[in-house]
Amino acid sequence: MNGIERPFVIYADFESTLHRTNDEVRIHKHECNSYAYKIVCCYNDKQTQEVILYRGDNAVSHFIDSLLLIANKLVERQNQYKNIENMIITEKQIEDYNKATHCYICENELKNDKVDHCHFTGNYRGAAHQECNVK
Repeated sequence: MNGIERPFVIYADFESTLHRTNDEVRIHKHECNSYAYKIVCCYNDKQTQEVILYRGDNAVSHFIDSLLLIANKLVERQNQYKNIENMIITEKQIEDYNKATHCYICENELKNDKVDHCHFTGNYRGAAHQECNVK
């Protein structure tokens, strides 16, 4: 999607121990031993978390379990935003919206279903199809 800012981004990195193998094609086997991640909120710095670090056994499984917990928390947090913020739009943006002929998301021609603003911040993002906005 064309540069649409996501509410949350997770940056992650893994570290591995290299073990020699007897295989001529695969010289080393990577054994993941740690990871770190940080959740960044693009609309509210107070919701950005500090770096989380894990060192130990089963680091990949532990990371996946952590991501599932994070996903559930973000869904719960998203449910807090059922009250959609009113759209914040400037005169210039209104003019651009009225002139828009193509969806800024999929770039296909717009019909009569022009919409879009960030439901978290209320900021206008561009003219889009209702279907594209929902996705």
